[in-house]
Amino acid sequence: MFGLLKSAFVAAALLLAAFASPNIAEARSFCAPRDNIVKILDKRFSEKRQAIGLANQKGLVELYVSAGGTWSMVRTNVQGVSCVIASGHAWEQAPLATLLPGA
Repeated sequence: MFGLLKSAFVAAALLLAAFASPNIAEARSFCAPRDNIVKILDKRFSEKRQAIGLANQKGLVELYVSAGGTWSMVRTNVQGVSCVIASGHAWEQAPLATLLPGA
């Protein structure tokens, strides 16, 4: 099951990289303690965490998505500082089967 979720998260991350907002450089400068970032994403955009993965054992990468289609990718280091590294709109969740090779 873990391998399946990891594959889905990797596919989602690749999609984000390919279609990321042109304001990625601007978004990268938005850093704060993780709890603050999560509260802002919830209050301003109604975004909830949809995926999580380890980033080279040096932190986490999380994907937050709203019902309206806005999304944010957040990286958190081991000290608990999070940075929004990408964001955008028109997020669509693909069925899990279409994300897996050979499915």
